[in-house]
Amino acid sequence: MPIDYFDPSFFNVLEYNTQQLCADPNLVAIPKDKKTWFTHSMEEHLSDEVFTELCGADILTKYEFVQTEEANIPMEVTDF
Repeated sequence: MPIDYFDPSFFNVLEYNTQQLCADPNLVAIPKDKKTWFTHSMEEHLSDEVFTELCGADILTKYEFVQTEEANIPMEVTDF
């Protein structure tokens, strides 16, 4: 899911693993101006990468990403 799908106050209290499972911190997809939603505006015609590059800086400042020492350790998958 794009990060801006989540309300920042909700997302910011999630634990690291949950943040990683829920949202892509490199993807912003929802235009700020609700009046332009579903109107075939120019923003809707941009690729995800271009839209994130243009609009992401303002949006991403609202989100706090959990940083832990464990974040760099890959999860081990085991069969039970």
